[in-house]
Amino acid sequence: MSDMDKFPEDEKRWYMHVGYLAQNWAAVETTLDGIIRELHMKYDGHLVEPSPPHALNRKTKYVRKVFAAHPKLQPHSSGINSLLELTTRLAAVRHWTLHGGWVASDANSAMLKRFSRSEPMRLEGREFSIDEIFKAAKDCGSLTVSLSFFAQHAFGLITAKEINEFFRKLAGES
Repeated sequence: MSDMDKFPEDEKRWYMHVGYLAQNWAAVETTLDGIIRELHMKYDGHLVEPSPPHALNRKTKYVRKVFAAHPKLQPHSSGINSLLELTTRLAAVRHWTLHGGWVASDANSAMLKRFSRSEPMRLEGREFSIDEIFKAAKDCGSLTVSLSFFAQHAFGLITAKEINEFFRKLAGES
């Protein structure tokens, strides 16, 4: 028995959902890092930036720029932009969830507080439901798969037909 076993069930649910979001977000970032590595080494990414970016806002700008600049990737620019917009939205939920101070919570909702980026002396708050955090975690899992398959297709490693076949098999269809 660990000390965590002594926590009330409602609190353990929150920690489980936050951990699920954190782990699925890590998969998003790792996938994005793999895409950046490929762009940097094989698609002239080093001409956009001499070193691969590390901060998320720089990563998304970098990926957009390389896709727009490289003739082979240009046809895929709108698709990657849509995925990167979702990445940015999910990053905001992850950031609030992991970096916001938990001021109040009950079984289904929590108020998170943090200092404002634009006004550092002002606290701002946002309420989240446990369902919102769970949905963001699931969306991160889906985004990981989408980024992976999209990049493989854009890089010419897999065809759209092969992607569709994979998902048909995954769904148990023939």
